[in-house]
Amino acid sequence: MKRIELRPDLRTAGGEVNDILVDGRYAGTMTLVYREGGRLTGSVQLDRDVLRARDKQRVLKHVNDYIQSFVLAVGAASCEVFVTYSPFEQFIVMADEEDEELVGTWKEDEDESEWQEAEYELVLVGKKRNRLHYHVYDERRRWIAEAHLRADDGKVTGSVRWRSLPDEEEIELVTELIVSDFDEDSVDEFLIDHRHDDELLETVELAHEEVPETKSSHVKKAGMRGEANFTAKLIRDDGDTLTYEIRSKADGNRTIGTATVDIRERRLTGFIDFRDRRHAEDAGAIAAVLMRELDKEKEYDGLNLSLMYRNRLIDEFIVENETVH
Repeated sequence: MKRIELRPDLRTAGGEVNDILVDGRYAGTMTLVYREGGRLTGSVQLDRDVLRARDKQRVLKHVNDYIQSFVLAVGAASCEVFVTYSPFEQFIVMADEEDEELVGTWKEDEDESEWQEAEYELVLVGKKRNRLHYHVYDERRRWIAEAHLRADDGKVTGSVRWRSLPDEEEIELVTELIVSDFDEDSVDEFLIDHRHDDELLETVELAHEEVPETKSSHVKKAGMRGEANFTAKLIRDDGDTLTYEIRSKADGNRTIGTATVDIRERRLTGFIDFRDRRHAEDAGAIAAVLMRELDKEKEYDGLNLSLMYRNRLIDEFIVENETVH
């Protein structure tokens, strides 16, 4: 039987947001807003592309039981929660100025502010046996590149042809999009050429669980760094839930993820949402830094962390008297 969980994402005095997980995989979001002694309202959004119809009723029962207990806990006089079951069309996220990977970015000037959609979108336009053909589109739905790839015996090879000259960040982001489209358990190596017209711009070589290494070496490998490389800063305290910003000195002291920890029980639970999958390799060092900060808040018996990347569970990290991974 599949495991259904509610993972705290945000809690305030007037409401909360929880991710709905089925066997550790993101399947939707529940948002509840209330005024104590008054009205409880909210929404449950289930992702039909992820949650199978046969599992939907069990998920709804779990959510319904939680909402009923929530009503009793806050003494709400009325309750109204809307449920949807459909594909997610778009995510809108406010980005950090230093972030390169969030779905949306917020730009503001003297005259106007506007939301922009994802920088790039990867679309599979053709597949024949082990050969794949992708188009890459920008935020204005302009066709900016295409990729022809071949997957054989755990290795993906091919090329990306750009319609205009890209910069290094664009090459890196499109490479990450391609890698994320393949099952990590079935592919051990990527070898991708980036070309513009007849010019070879870069050759990206990526081994399983490594950072792309390019000829210009503008991407640094991050795996297995020590605790001194990382910092954890408390940026939000919602009472029972603490949120920390994780930064890496080797990456220019940039934010590499956020950690959300539920401290209601003696055994703490939470998750780290990484902005780059490669930093999950440093989970031991990051967890140690995080635990030092948690020691300032309360005494606890252990820590269970889910390691997440793009709303997908990629690993679990358990801390007892000794770290077990």
